[in-house]
Amino acid sequence: RMEVGQPPESTQAMLITKAAATRSVNLLTEQNEQLEQQLRDQLDEKTEELWDRVLKDIQNQNYREAIAKGQELAEWLDTRAGQLSNAVLGRGHLLLAQVALIESSECGELKDELTKSRELYEKARAAFGEDVSDENKLRLSNLQAKLLSIDNRDEEALTLLGNATDPQSVTTRLLILIDRGES
Repeated sequence: RMEVGQPPESTQAMLITKAAATRSVNLLTEQNEQLEQQLRDQLDEKTEELWDRVLKDIQNQNYREAIAKGQELAEWLDTRAGQLSNAVLGRGHLLLAQVALIESSECGELKDELTKSRELYEKARAAFGEDVSDENKLRLSNLQAKLLSIDNRDEEALTLLGNATDPQSVTTRLLILIDRGES
């Protein structure tokens, strides 16, 4: 027997079923997001391993190996760009831009590699997006200063570096001044 104002039992059962379905969907969505984050973390870690190998060869002045491993890193970034974090993707492109500069000095084809380096710099800026860490802003500024200096725009490069005291900025500033014959 139904009381006035009470929904029929079938309607109550449907409401309970809908609520359970909504909770299940929310749980599955949360689990999916966690799995995507775990995958992103694993891919970021693999990317960092690849760029560490490139950096090691650069530090050991084994430039041909660094260039070859840079190709491997470039292929990795291209195939997984949508799965990596913005910071890791941006840093990967910055490293590849530096590898392009090394490649230009190794093979003597400055113009093409400078174009490639500038394109990779722009890719890095785009990958970082609006929320760029201070550390990555410094990385961007240092590469931009190097590119400006190569274009014989040393004053702009030095102005861009400003009075930054981090090791990378100091090194970049000193290299520009040495190239100009100052120190």
